[in-house]
Amino acid sequence: MPEITFDGRRITVEPGTNLVEAGLVAGVPVPVYCYQRDMGAVGACRVCAVTVTIQGKSRMVMGCMTQATDGMEVTTLDPQSREFRRWVSEWLMVNHPHDCPICDEGGECQLQDLTIATGHGIRRIPGPKRTFVNQYLGEFIAHEMNRCITCYRCVRFYQDYAGGRDFGASGSRDRVYFGRYEDGPLESPFSGNLVELCPTGVFTDKLFRYHSRVWDLEFSDSICPHCSVGCAVRPGSRHRDLERVRMRENRAVNGIFLCDRGQFGHGYVDDPARPREPRLRGRAASWEDALGAAGGALLATAREHGPQSVALVASERSSLETHAALRALASGPLAGARVAHFDDGARERRALAALAALARSGCPPLEQREIGACDVLLIAGASLVDEAPLAALAARQAARRGGRVFVWNVAERYLGDVATVTSVHPARLASRLRSLAGRWSAGGAGRDSGASAAGAGSADEDRANLDALAAALREARRPGLLFGADLLDGPAFTAAADLARALAAAGNLPNLGFLFPGPAGFAAGAFASMDGGAGSAALLDDLAAVRLRAALLVECDLDRLGARALDALRGLDTLVVLDHLAHPLLDEAHAALPIEVTYESHGIFVNREGRAQAFAPALHTGEPVRSLIDHARFPRQPRIAPPGSGSRPASWVLEQIRGWTGGSPAPRTLENLRRDLAASHPFWRGIETIAPGDAGVLLDPATLAPDAPALDAFESDRAGLSLFTRDRTLGSELLSRRSEPMRRMAGPPVVELAPGDARARGVDGRVELRIGAQAIETRARVVESLPAGVALAPRDLAWPEPVAQGAAVEVRAVASARDETGPDGRDGESRAETGAGS
Repeated sequence: MPEITFDGRRITVEPGTNLVEAGLVAGVPVPVYCYQRDMGAVGACRVCAVTVTIQGKSRMVMGCMTQATDGMEVTTLDPQSREFRRWVSEWLMVNHPHDCPICDEGGECQLQDLTIATGHGIRRIPGPKRTFVNQYLGEFIAHEMNRCITCYRCVRFYQDYAGGRDFGASGSRDRVYFGRYEDGPLESPFSGNLVELCPTGVFTDKLFRYHSRVWDLEFSDSICPHCSVGCAVRPGSRHRDLERVRMRENRAVNGIFLCDRGQFGHGYVDDPARPREPRLRGRAASWEDALGAAGGALLATAREHGPQSVALVASERSSLETHAALRALASGPLAGARVAHFDDGARERRALAALAALARSGCPPLEQREIGACDVLLIAGASLVDEAPLAALAARQAARRGGRVFVWNVAERYLGDVATVTSVHPARLASRLRSLAGRWSAGGAGRDSGASAAGAGSADEDRANLDALAAALREARRPGLLFGADLLDGPAFTAAADLARALAAAGNLPNLGFLFPGPAGFAAGAFASMDGGAGSAALLDDLAAVRLRAALLVECDLDRLGARALDALRGLDTLVVLDHLAHPLLDEAHAALPIEVTYESHGIFVNREGRAQAFAPALHTGEPVRSLIDHARFPRQPRIAPPGSGSRPASWVLEQIRGWTGGSPAPRTLENLRRDLAASHPFWRGIETIAPGDAGVLLDPATLAPDAPALDAFESDRAGLSLFTRDRTLGSELLSRRSEPMRRMAGPPVVELAPGDARARGVDGRVELRIGAQAIETRARVVESLPAGVALAPRDLAWPEPVAQGAAVEVRAVASARDETGPDGRDGESRAETGAGS
């Protein structure tokens, strides 16, 4: 390994390390504009000039373009390099607007920092500055092209790294323009990274614009709550308002990137309708009265009707501590109460099926950082960019690095330009996986049980695709298998585990991964497994059959339950609701207790790979106001109870209710709750050592030994259409869709049909979807790659009652009453679909 001297410090670096990275090892930050480690070096900005001495000969080089060699001496402080950087700074400032006082990049602008560092302060060219016209780029990003220094970071990320095609560079010399062909929203679901990557203020966060300065913000180390990837983020708050969310570097998970849902979907935190104070039967109450009433009512119901008449329900957006406190509540006088860790029975069964497949396969988990390193990657039964966007971005990097990516999906929306995509009806995915396992183990002579699975193209073409994948897997050194959950049925989960075991048995051990619902779906599934398996569906059946008398709901998606379930909840003797989202039952509940969001509390999420990560609050709602600077927001006199201080952590509320019911031990602190949980089962070992900001702890599903739940197969030979629902990158996830800019960018939900199915029904615009007695109207769009027999709808399409995946649906064309479009005049699905040239 090369040993070099960097500004007088002797260091050893890995072979191939450039001098910018070597400087970081030595603790000497070399200034950069265009260089970024994940995207490599292009040497465009020339500001990383350093002087190197090799065998007594010195010369000035660009640090990002020069690799460290043994014996090299590097200096950043020699007069030649310093003078060169000073000239570069002056050149860049010739046309730059002096608008630092109104630029939201101020305080974290690399150009500002280096200009001050080099001592440049006077513009010596008297002529007019070059100017550009700015563009409208959507609801998330503001464009100020006059601040551009032509570093090319934006286009290198947007086109080369993320695969976008609607944004690029045009022009030449000092007239290079970075933008779109015409005004309109950026189509890539990763466009928000331009804000972070731009070293000046060309791209700024519209949601944060003119709200605050970066030095006024309070930051914390947190975890994104919008999907199961578990990206590390840094929320910033001021005056107890969440002002923005940015990525936090975590090489084990998201690296330095974030999707638009995670960056801009935080409007729910400051929703004006958010519950802010405890309420009893719709009337404001103190916390002591509300906790006493909730605990007393649950205790009274358990004594009169038995604890089995009490239901305690959490969801996949609840923290690890919340689930643990919910289980503990079902003790003492409430021992025997019904506990469910999901508010959706179908999602619970799929999470348990995924855990059982992971445990049964014996394969290591497919970690987020390993996706991009796979030389062969199979993605099946998942619209990856919609369900786990950063996993899709990582899969694109696998292809960029020379790996082969295969996608078996009902309609791929992002990876089509870098992967071999086969459109597969969800009902035929299991047979296709079995056929692949047979081909691989038999050296290419397997049984063709999946020959018709593609739903498009000839049987010969399908067999060729299977053979190509089998051959690639035989030669792979780092194979990866990544499966969805929503579009897999029972046989497909079994076939996925069998495929992984077949590969492992032949010595080609793959990394296996599944997607889970929400930020805590993995943990919720683990709790459900420990508690005896799927319980949500039976609990909802008992609710409908009036076998329950009381319920406590924690962060449950009540919209998902349907009208009948809501009516049944209203009819209970006691209903206690803990949530930070507004919904109809808050004013009708016996006790409604406001709880903190992720960015206001401490907790742990377990992501889709089983990595437990801790988060800490950026909004310190429980502390008194110490300084009142903004008199427009705060009264002139300090007060002990600050705005928004009425919320409490969900785990704390549950522990207090347990205390009121007479449970033991006494209510525990967060640290004690974690310690008790870690000691309760080998699966949780190590969680008590996790700290916010670290890489977390990888949990082992093999210690669970979960049983695969009964999960029906999708019907494959239905004459009509089968309805399947999926997430969409923007607009369908429960939290982010409460943000108004997110809704405007997403547009209305659209159902997708195959060309033949659309022609047979005369579909050209709006349609009516009918399942049984319920019907809704929405817009429809024809998708060429969709297999016949499938109607694909986004999850946020609101049905009166829940519909099962694969349910038979009637589709009828109706007259278009109005044209529902997004902010650019197109339907809301166009943004994610066209953003990668797929």
